[in-house]
This record gives sequence, C-alpha cells and structure tokens, in this order.
Amino acid sequence: MEHINIKKLQIEITSYCNLDCDYCIKNSQAKTTQTHLTLESFEEILQKYTAQEFVLYGFGEPLLHPQIENLIELARTKGKVFLLTNGTIIPKLKEIASRVDSLGVSVDSLQKSNLRKLQFQEILEVVDKLTEIVPISLSTVLSTENIDNFLTLVTWAGERHINISATNLVPYNQNMARKALFLELSKKAINVCQRFLKNLNDAEELLKGITSLSTKAQKSYQEILDNLEGYHLNLEALVKGWPKIEQAQKAEKILEEAREKAFKFNINIDLPRMFADEKRRTCPFHEAIFIRSDGRVAPCAELAYTHPLFVNFRQKEVQEYLSFSDEFALKKKDIVKNYPWCGDCQLVDGCWFLEESMDCYGNYPSCSECLYSAGLARCIL
Repeated sequence: MEHINIKKLQIEITSYCNLDCDYCIKNSQAKTTQTHLTLESFEEILQKYTAQEFVLYGFGEPLLHPQIENLIELARTKGKVFLLTNGTIIPKLKEIASRVDSLGVSVDSLQKSNLRKLQFQEILEVVDKLTEIVPISLSTVLSTENIDNFLTLVTWAGERHINISATNLVPYNQNMARKALFLELSKKAINVCQRFLKNLNDAEELLKGITSLSTKAQKSYQEILDNLEGYHLNLEALVKGWPKIEQAQKAEKILEEAREKAFKFNINIDLPRMFADEKRRTCPFHEAIFIRSDGRVAPCAELAYTHPLFVNFRQKEVQEYLSFSDEFALKKKDIVKNYPWCGDCQLVDGCWFLEESMDCYGNYPSCSECLYSAGLARCIL
C-alpha cells in the first residue's frame, strides 16, 4: 500500500447531521452521500496516511457517529485530533471533550441562532465549562444577518479566553449571495476605481462609453488601468458589485475592531477578507487532504462533492474531483502563479473554460474561482 505523509488530514467521519441550517451545502442540492465512515475504513486510512493532525469534521455532525469514541482513540495514537461540532448533542460533547486535543464549536452569534434560545444558552454554558478541560475555538459564519453582532461574540469569547475563527457565507445560489458580505473583486482595483469614479452612475457611464467606443471613456479607462499596478479590472463586475462596496467596507471595519479586541484579550482570531486580492491567494489545503464519509479521497473540501455555487455574479456547478496527485498538490503551493483569479477578469461571464470546469491556463480541475484561496471563505484547517 502506498503511504502518504501529509500535514493535516480532514476526515468526514459522518455525513449525517441533526440540524438543517439554511446555509449548509446539503440544502443546496449538492450531490452528497448519507453514511457513516466505517471503523474498518478509518483504520485503513490511518495505515495509509501519516499526519500531524487529524481534523474530524466534514459536511455532517461528528458526534452522531456511533463509534466516535473509538475513532478518536485510534486517531490519537497517530497524531493530534481536532473535532468541530455544532455543540447540540451536549451529553456526547461533554464525554468526548477530554479525549481530543482541541475542540471547535459552531455558533452564529450571541443574538441569533437557528437553535432554540434556551438550547443555545445551554451550549454556551457548556462551552464555558469545557474550557477548563480542552482548548476550544468558536467557529462562525458571517453574513448580513449577524455581522452587527460579531463584536459581542468576540467579547464573550475573549472574556473566557476562547479563540475565534470566522468565514464569510459561501453562497450556493443568488438568494444566499444577497446575504453575503464580500466581493470577488480585488481591493486594489476597487480602491483605484473609487479615486476616478465618484459613484455608481460614473461607473455605469464609463462602461457604457467603453462599449460604445467613446474616445473620452477610453482615455478615462486607460488612466485607471495605468494605476492598477499589475492588477486586472472587470469593469462590468464593478458596476454589478458597486452597491455592495460600502457594505463590504463596513464589514471590514467591524473585523478590524474584532482584531483589536482579540489582541487585548490575547486570543487568536482568524477572519476572512471582504475583498479578494488576485496577488495574495493561498490554498488552505496545500498541505492537507479531505476524505469523505464513504472513504473517497478529494484534494480539498470544496472539490469533495458536486455542488452549486454562485460566484462572480453567476450560477455554476462545482464538479467533484475524487483523486489525489503530487502534481496537483505541488501546483496549489503557488496558486497565484499556477491559477488565474477570475474575479478580476473581464471575460469571466460566458467563459468556455469555466463552463468545462477548467481555466485559461489549461488546469483541470481549476482553483480559479475558489473563495477559500482568495481568503473570502476561511477553512477550519
């Protein structure tokens, strides 16, 4: 059997869940499986892979696995174990807390939750007590619905010395995209455009002038391009996204306040970007592998299942890629060099390559629209 050495191994030990969160990939018509990873398959995985840390979490609730204790004990003989849970199965949560090396608990905010308020408060009380047993971090999904409450969550966590990780809502359809805070455009391009264009009307007039071959518009457009310092500009996407710029900038300020609070409390905080940066992209899975609950191997969680995604102002379908290759892993280590960023490309709308799950560099699969690589979505790794 070929042996693979990897820094982190994310294992989806079950794809069953006891919640029905509206932002979950399972509510997006994704082609996910419904199964528990067998004990035999788990043992085979541990024989095949050597990892520094085993991340027990996928698109399901790990505490629902009927042999969760056995899986944890087996993994701990090979490396450190991190487990992420929604925290609702409280008796089991208390039971496994001392068995893992670190624990993550998913929350939305202190004011809003898809759980009953009483149960949510009970989870917070349990988390507070478990900090004496195991290092705990809170994981939250940010959107227009809870961004204004995020600083309250940071304060609550900081007072208890609990670390925080946050991600933007990943939109699987247009309705979810309306709740998302971020823009796929590079911040550099937006900042330059705002120096030359005062408002949405100016942006629309420039786009109209470019498409009608106006000499004045071409001159203005060239002036913008000359100030981009190597960045690209998708003017049409800028017009579409202009109404969200102020919203994203407001969210940026809130996250900056969150960083300051975390620093004062001396806790770690991992936050997403609100704008992309085509020259500053990294793959969170470049030293990791994702294994599904059916035992199939994917290079990352994003490519583990076929699922819809609303990105760059259009609906697409991300195709699963169940394979692992050293070549793919090596290319992801320098994602800026090896993959384009479609968010700033003026040809992204109707791009043939993207329709074929490729990119214009000839990559298949492509990471050219990966929200995680751009830091817009954050990975639990």
